[in-house]
Amino acid sequence: MEIKLGCFTRPWREFGIEAAAAGMRAAGFKYFGPMSMGPTRLIDYDSTPEEVAAIEQTVKGAGLKFAIMMATYPLTSVEEGVAALNRELDHVEQLGFNHVMTGGASDPAQYDTYYAIMRECSEYALHKGITLMLKPHGGLSNTTRETIDSWKKVNHQNFKICYDAGNLLFYAGEDPMAHIREIAPIVGGMCIKDEVGGQKGDVMVTPGDGLVDFAAVFTALKDAGFAGPCVVECLSGETLDEVNHEAVRARHFLEDTLAAVGYAVA
Repeated sequence: MEIKLGCFTRPWREFGIEAAAAGMRAAGFKYFGPMSMGPTRLIDYDSTPEEVAAIEQTVKGAGLKFAIMMATYPLTSVEEGVAALNRELDHVEQLGFNHVMTGGASDPAQYDTYYAIMRECSEYALHKGITLMLKPHGGLSNTTRETIDSWKKVNHQNFKICYDAGNLLFYAGEDPMAHIREIAPIVGGMCIKDEVGGQKGDVMVTPGDGLVDFAAVFTALKDAGFAGPCVVECLSGETLDEVNHEAVRARHFLEDTLAAVGYAVA
């Protein structure tokens, strides 16, 4: 089995897209995940095709391909949310990749709106060859079992889970291994995040330095047949040089861990 291993832009959010792409490439990653960049998302539903094309030029110019994008959309109504998320799916199609993760909803009054948006957009994404995913992120996806329950409520063949062990520790104080074999069969991608301090601790940690047992996580996912993209969300470091150094450490750690459980890295 082969894993597409990449980085999200979040660790470089203060340094710009050129620095992010260069740092990922220099660290040996091949895949780029659009996420935070400065105070906003790098790509959102208000992005124009021209802005997306400029991002594509920078990323591909650095020798990288796209992997998973973190989507944003309003939960004010089903209609507004569907329209916004579908525009982001159009951007993903333009960029030529096929995994999008969402963070659910934290307000119980918006849970049903979220489920309805995901149901409609999963169908739209299906025709574009894009998989829509929910990550553990508090609220309706606070614990593993709440995440599974939310997946069931969406009830669409094109809706999967983006597994995030660090968020289970951070939001719920849950041991990621406690129920991983229940969720592993429906995982479509992985947001790689470590964590220290338990519930409400710190996630700005380089993978391998915190509480997550990544060897055990990857073993459980592999046993379930998982072979989706895996993208690092967080790294330690404050300066650009520190972040770039941690990116190298993360890649070495993850490649060694993945190899030890029988995965190849794309």
